[in-house]
Amino acid sequence: MKKSLILFSIALSALLVSACSSTGTLTRYYTLAADSSVQASKTYPYKLAVKKFTVDPAYNSSNIVYRESPYDFMSYNHDLWATAPDHQIANIFTEDLKQSGLFKKVEQRASEMPDYEIAGHLIAIEEVDEGSSRFARVAVEISFRDVKKDSTLWKKAFDEKESLGGTEPREIAKSASKLVNRYAQTVISEIENVLSRSSLPENNMQ
Repeated sequence: MKKSLILFSIALSALLVSACSSTGTLTRYYTLAADSSVQASKTYPYKLAVKKFTVDPAYNSSNIVYRESPYDFMSYNHDLWATAPDHQIANIFTEDLKQSGLFKKVEQRASEMPDYEIAGHLIAIEEVDEGSSRFARVAVEISFRDVKKDSTLWKKAFDEKESLGGTEPREIAKSASKLVNRYAQTVISEIENVLSRSSLPENNMQ
């Protein structure tokens, strides 16, 4: 009986230690947020599909990556992206394009054959520490394609940094959101220029 009591006490202690260790650090999840201020000058009668973004294998994870030098590649254990960052970035582009009014219809899962497609590849999304300064960095490549003609009409790579407003991990999400929305606004403006040129009479196009 005494031996059984000792074994029970050991097992109970192990459970308590396990419970404390599992609840001692709170895991937090973060999302990017759409915030478009660009309005197209006109709406084109086309259907646009935003394809699922691809991502560099190094960033194909829910862990938020941070770097202290070009040679370091580390990640937070308890500060995570709520969903894959490439998926979140595709969502922002979709929402910003919808809000801009540039296209008659914008979808991620196209219900019918689209006229145009936007594709993206996430190269990097991370916190960059440079001495006393901290930044969010987002590098992504975006292309705009005519589906029916099977031709790429426009393509651009973005790679910028945005200062963090504080030390909390949510500041990474805030600054990364600013970058992605800025990229989306540039994409909207430049695609509008492409569509505007393509709608001109052939003898006016250069």
